[in-house]
Amino acid sequence: MWKDRLRIAGEAAAGLEYLHVGCDPPIVHRDVKSSNILINGKLCAKVSDFGISKSRNVRPFSMSTNEQQMWTTGVSSSTAVRGTPGYIDPLYVESRVPDASVDVYAFGVVLFEIVTGRKPITQDVEGDGKYIHIAEWAKSNHKRGQLSAIIDPRMSNVS
Repeated sequence: MWKDRLRIAGEAAAGLEYLHVGCDPPIVHRDVKSSNILINGKLCAKVSDFGISKSRNVRPFSMSTNEQQMWTTGVSSSTAVRGTPGYIDPLYVESRVPDASVDVYAFGVVLFEIVTGRKPITQDVEGDGKYIHIAEWAKSNHKRGQLSAIIDPRMSNVS
């Protein structure tokens, strides 16, 4: 099972890398999440749902001052923050600049899902019942020295 999960993650990562490096112009997906990674009967993964993707044919450093201001302040609807809660990079929310780091952050959340078997945002049943992001949940376990609690229990005895 670990090997399958690792291979699926690798294939999804290769698909995202192609968007950022292989496409001309490069594309930022902006909605990378586990449900947008399709897996066929042979467990081959493909990135899907490009509904809010954004072409990066214009780079901020090549823009005029007015264009840069519109790009970074979110005045234009094309720079509106898009994505799914739990997968959205907090720096993207601040800058409103959709670059490759948006997809890298979201893919990191997907990797956390693969390792932990948890959703990106869950209700903290052991604490005060508030909703907690997967990264914060992992940090709290790490601080308590409970690293084994982070790994998906279904994977603990599987090679």
